Amino acid sequence: VNFKVGVPHEDASSSFLVEKANWGDGVTLEPPLTPAELNKVLEERGLIDNLEGFMEWLSTQPVIAGSMAVGMDVGKMAWITVLHVEDHSRKLVYAERVVASGGHLTQRFLYIMHTFGGLSGVVDAGPDFSTSQTLSRVRRGQVWACYYATNRDNQLQRIKLDESEGTVSVLRTRTFDMLVRAFNDGKLTMAKLREEAALRAHLKALKRVTVVKDEGEKGNIEKARWVSTGDDHFAHSLLYANLAADLIYSQDGLEAYKGKAPVSGAEANIGKVRMRR
Repeated sequence: VNFKVGVPHEDASSSFLVEKANWGDGVTLEPPLTPAELNKVLEERGLIDNLEGFMEWLSTQPVIAGSMAVGMDVGKMAWITVLHVEDHSRKLVYAERVVASGGHLTQRFLYIMHTFGGLSGVVDAGPDFSTSQTLSRVRRGQVWACYYATNRDNQLQRIKLDESEGTVSVLRTRTFDMLVRAFNDGKLTMAKLREEAALRAHLKALKRVTVVKDEGEKGNIEKARWVSTGDDHFAHSLLYANLAADLIYSQDGLEAYKGKAPVSGAEANIGKVRMRR
């Protein structure tokens, strides 16, 4: 099999047009506790290995926003993004990176979901399968472990849910195509973010190329795919967050997969609060 890969170039269909995007739109929204501060609470209260106790404690803590979708890409670091969802429009209101190993990642994600009033969350299913499985079990029907799938696996469906397993499989190229289109069309804007520099770099790192595959008697078949030219973790996290938003109110015209779409015009209820310790 021979592959011929096109040269990546920047246009509205092959790249995130980062320099033309709407950055710094709105006030900064931050959770009350940093990852290190939350870890200290877990240690002081003996909640590191007590998930049930952590959930009880979390339920007493304030919520500073609403109508949010949360995504997380997992590796040596975990990359979390939070989108405010309003019909077809989304705003990236928060982004953070946290050490995955030894960083109490399960609790951190649940804390972000609770604090921001998350309606839906999507988490990278690998390489740490235990984190995504635990999260989908604890918040079944609200947090989903995500796998990239083939057309054959998904029977051409862009999004396929397995509610019994708490998983969602998606067609990677088509879903990135939709995310880039929304971003470049101004339907996905960004608030003021501490991680703006990293976000810009990670979005720029993804390029869409066409691969020509020699299928013998069938001739040459062109297939598009998104390739990375550098660190792209926040881009995948944003895709997961946008997918979580699609499970609330789909951008491709489909009905909501579950629950109710957020009320049009709803805005994040931003407040300066401190968590009780």
